[in-house]
Amino acid sequence: MYSSEFDDKSRALVMAIVGVRAQCPKCGAVFSQRVQSSFLAGQRVKCNHCEFYGNWRFGTLLEGSRLSNTQFLALFFRYTLANDAPAIARQLNLDPGTVRDWRERILSLAVIA
Repeated sequence: MYSSEFDDKSRALVMAIVGVRAQCPKCGAVFSQRVQSSFLAGQRVKCNHCEFYGNWRFGTLLEGSRLSNTQFLALFFRYTLANDAPAIARQLNLDPGTVRDWRERILSLAVIA
């Protein structure tokens, strides 16, 4: 349904929405320029300070999620337009329970921001 090329291009917007910074999500250490570019490109990296090994989704509401960046953006923006969950589930080819769970996550993000 969604192309991976668009998903790659939407990563920066998703990262801005969930508050990702170009630093270790576990200890906050600043990555080297090389590691920083890999991290922001979605690759798994290793922190030299705390031995963290993972990608930018660690510590965000997307941690452990199988939603693509495109699906997350669609859910995020459709909820701001107040569409109902069953309609969103049909449009995105997702389970209605998944949509309800993500609604709670997105609403909690709005409370934090």
